[in-house]
Amino acid sequence: MTYLAAAENLAAFVPRRLSLWRGFCVQLSTAFVGVAMPPTVGHVAVNARYPHREHVDGNTIAAAVALSQIVNVVMTVLLLIVCGLLTGPGLSKVKIASGRDVRIGLGVVAVVVIVALALPQTRAKLAATVWPHLRGIWPRLLDALSHVPRVRFGTPPAREAQRHK
Repeated sequence: MTYLAAAENLAAFVPRRLSLWRGFCVQLSTAFVGVAMPPTVGHVAVNARYPHREHVDGNTIAAAVALSQIVNVVMTVLLLIVCGLLTGPGLSKVKIASGRDVRIGLGVVAVVVIVALALPQTRAKLAATVWPHLRGIWPRLLDALSHVPRVRFGTPPAREAQRHK
């Protein structure tokens, strides 16, 4: 069921009809890719390759995979919170990190980012490499966010074409 849900999650942000069976197989393959590669890198690579093979343009792929990953992160955090609330504080004696440590860590990351962006070479490199891609992805991202995500597996191609005219 989780692989079907992951396939529907990706398809909801792609403006083309995707095969349910193929999407399921792609999501199943991400479990095996995670063995050889860092898990998120493997998932993103496979999820980006699948719409590419279905002849979806690069900007749409980037926006769809990014939104799909955001949904995955939000759902994971929500499920962790629910599971934490259901298990209660008495079952675990392990303390992961204090609030003070988290604030210090976030502060260090913020200082590193600010220092890196203060360097003209870093800003020029970002402007030359990142911004052109973001400008191409931005319209697709807004398009996906402006419409309620729909699962596109069952939509007949004729109705799909009419919807995007």
